[in-house]
Amino acid sequence: MTGIIRRTTATFFTIAVILTAVPLLVFAQSVIDELQEKIAQKNSEIAQIEREIAQYEKEISSLEGKADTLANSVRRLEATQKKLNADIRATEG
Repeated sequence: MTGIIRRTTATFFTIAVILTAVPLLVFAQSVIDELQEKIAQKNSEIAQIEREIAQYEKEISSLEGKADTLANSVRRLEATQKKLNADIRATEG
């Protein structure tokens, strides 16, 4: 009789563990799926940002050449302004 009770108790305990473990495994899998989806979304966002960075770097390179030209133009205009001011002083004075 004691053997039957022990086997019944062991069987009941095993079934209880299985019934408790299955929902936990299903829950764990849903959490894993959710995390993998979030990781994929973040990777996609990072890829988009990297494309933007590449575009900005290209734009910066282009603007650096224009900045040099613009700086030279500003220096020429400043020199011309100084010359014209000197011409005005010469004619006034």
